[in-house]
Amino acid sequence: MSEVLETKWIDSGLDWSDAKSKAYNVEGKLKGDNPILYKSPSLELKYNENYYSFKDVKSTELSLPSYDVENNPDNYLKPLDIVKVHVPNGWKNFLKFLGSPNKVVRLHPVVPYKHKDKVISSLAESVEGAVKYFEKRGRFRTRVDNDGKSNNCEHFVNLATHGVDISEFTEKKKVEKGHEYAERNKYYSIENKISESNSFFSGLTSSYQGGRIRQIGDFTNSGTVGKGIMYEGINMDARVEVEPKSWYRLN
Repeated sequence: MSEVLETKWIDSGLDWSDAKSKAYNVEGKLKGDNPILYKSPSLELKYNENYYSFKDVKSTELSLPSYDVENNPDNYLKPLDIVKVHVPNGWKNFLKFLGSPNKVVRLHPVVPYKHKDKVISSLAESVEGAVKYFEKRGRFRTRVDNDGKSNNCEHFVNLATHGVDISEFTEKKKVEKGHEYAERNKYYSIENKISESNSFFSGLTSSYQGGRIRQIGDFTNSGTVGKGIMYEGINMDARVEVEPKSWYRLN
């Protein structure tokens, strides 16, 4: 089931040709490498009610225990989604169900930050360049260093999917403990951050990872993965239409 973007007036004062030009510009960005840029070149993340949230990312909570969720996750998750599992000591991103979680939250970009091909490429490069990844960023850890930096699985998924190097867990910890680098509002040039993340991932390997990209791509595009009863996404093949003012007459 595809989602429908809201109807939005571009500018009621534009003439027909200018309105079409603006609409085509929005359409071009939606179909580009970084669709999220259709809205704004900047990104603000706010600390609100104990969490930071990305704009245009849909959150769906799945309660546990649930036999079907745990044994048939393809019915509820879409390839390249970010998934969080809530266990007794807090939130954790996961590769498989660990411990005894009481709920799972699926995070799905309604408007992608990075085109899926870019996300797949980043994943392929991180798999093949795993040693270099940790050489550059250090091992996964939950602690916050004196300089305010950290590196955990949440950093990885946000960097690969959104192009932003941030962990909600560590940022929350910094705010709660009054760390000198704590920020309740964080501002980014999203275009620059995505470009930096793409350069980082491509620098992990010395050659094009065509084989691994095809492997991940085949799985992502599989007809049986992420097509279950809770499948939801966005059809990016839709077009932007311009509705002329009532006094325009078509000959």
